[in-house]
Amino acid sequence: MHVLLDACVALNFEATGEFDAIADALGITFAMSPKAVDETLFLVDIIDGEKTHTRVDLNAHVEKRTLEIFGPAAGDELATFVTLTQRVDDGEAEVLALGLHRGLPVATDDRLALRVAAELGLDKPAGTPAFLKQYAEAASLRPDEINMLLMAVETRASFRPPPSSPEHPWWLSHRSLPHS
Repeated sequence: MHVLLDACVALNFEATGEFDAIADALGITFAMSPKAVDETLFLVDIIDGEKTHTRVDLNAHVEKRTLEIFGPAAGDELATFVTLTQRVDDGEAEVLALGLHRGLPVATDDRLALRVAAELGLDKPAGTPAFLKQYAEAASLRPDEINMLLMAVETRASFRPPPSSPEHPWWLSHRSLPHS
């Protein structure tokens, strides 16, 4: 099964250092559009006490076959992409167009992309918290491992789910260290 990731979700998965393990544990091959890949730029790391931007390279996941990259085909997919670029970023527009025309599930944390997905009639996209919760359960992660996973997303990708997220209570209950 393929799940289309936008840049934010891919970046969050990459921040965990468990991108391939997440795909394997959930039995999913992640997919991204070329524009979403281009928007997956960097993570924040602390090196010698200094914040540093670490460039993201998704090629290792392509080689391990946990990630496929494909773009919209000419015709309806491309036309939908072009129309959607007027409403959302290019990466989200490609992902939503592909999800719509190929019937693939979409993963996004972007509020506007979630709203546009609903307007397009797509199944409600899952986001980072839902996938990480599923991964933690599938891989039988210990509480300290879940804490480290979530802390990595918060610190390296600057993501924390909003209070409106159904997984927000789960996230908070597994984050034993205060958010900085």
